[in-house]
Amino acid sequence: MHILKHKKGMSLPTVLGIVTFLIGTTATFLSYIVFQSRVVDQSLERTESYQNAMIRMETGLNIMARENNFDPTFLSELEAYLNVTIEAQNSSLYMVTTALSRTTLKSYITSSAISVNTADTIFDFTGQENDFFLSPLVTPTTLLTSYMPSYMDTYLPDAPQESFLSFQDVIDYVQNLASNNQGFSIYTNADLENGASLSDHAYVNGNVTIKRNKLLRIEDNKALVINGDLTLERGADIEGNFIVNGNFLVKNQGNDYQSIIATLYVYGTVDINKQTTFGTLIRPTFIFTEKSMEIDNQTTGIAYFMAESLIAKQGNIALTGGVYVMDPDASTIKPIVESNQDLDESLFFDQAIPDVVVVESTDPETGTSEGVKFTSPKLS
Repeated sequence: MHILKHKKGMSLPTVLGIVTFLIGTTATFLSYIVFQSRVVDQSLERTESYQNAMIRMETGLNIMARENNFDPTFLSELEAYLNVTIEAQNSSLYMVTTALSRTTLKSYITSSAISVNTADTIFDFTGQENDFFLSPLVTPTTLLTSYMPSYMDTYLPDAPQESFLSFQDVIDYVQNLASNNQGFSIYTNADLENGASLSDHAYVNGNVTIKRNKLLRIEDNKALVINGDLTLERGADIEGNFIVNGNFLVKNQGNDYQSIIATLYVYGTVDINKQTTFGTLIRPTFIFTEKSMEIDNQTTGIAYFMAESLIAKQGNIALTGGVYVMDPDASTIKPIVESNQDLDESLFFDQAIPDVVVVESTDPETGTSEGVKFTSPKLS
């Protein structure tokens, strides 16, 4: 999420005039790139449409945040100019969307953000209580972007400090640090596929596959950032903190058993086959994905899952922790989850979990005020 300081005194025509040149120039540049490509096909056209839609969305969000103006007339004019839809969800939360050919680009923005305790807001619930509500401002990306500045400040204080809006922002930042030998070491799939125990901050540009019955362990207070997919073959285990800019696949069959004792931030889909064990009493597993998640039967342990949608196959699924689905309209089959009474939030930082999250508020006396904040636009 992103925050901008409040500036007043500019009318909408003036504001729009300032950004028109930027939008036009960027769109022209993107069109030029597409035109220069030797492969002009439908997928490339969709890419241009997506990028142009993203520009319009981010422009609108930044204008709303900078002006701190949520007057209905102002928002209506902004909708018409940028070809976006702005809908009030409650007195302080708005959903901003724009349609693409087969999908929608969506973001949320609040005029009154507050910081609240992560455990109190999310992990003290299983996600199945009638009174549980997951704020649209709480996503895998916002959890990650909330955690990363503290992680960098604590363990790599000499590295350039930045704030982050999107999942890709984090990947680009770490890639740049690794390329310049600033705190992150570069590894390859060949370095990791037969198992390893890493004691440094690590980055891999490409897919990683851990071979059968091997263990990949990341030391406490470190993280492995993978710019690609992470796949576990039969019987492979992982421990530690992972950021995966791709899909996470756990392959298993027969009589093989494997364990995941880790925190994983995943941008793509998650597919976990049967006979997988999650977490321990003192080290639960956290898996947060921006897309769909599917878990097979005979999966057990202490775990917290957050996904756009989740399907749990029926049969011998015994989980303690929580399951949180971001899209209430998505096709979802949740497992029965028991509450975890032993969760120790004092260990959150070592487990790559932020102590606080930002949500919308209708009560200015609640939480710590954070002003205007919005989520990174994403396809839905």
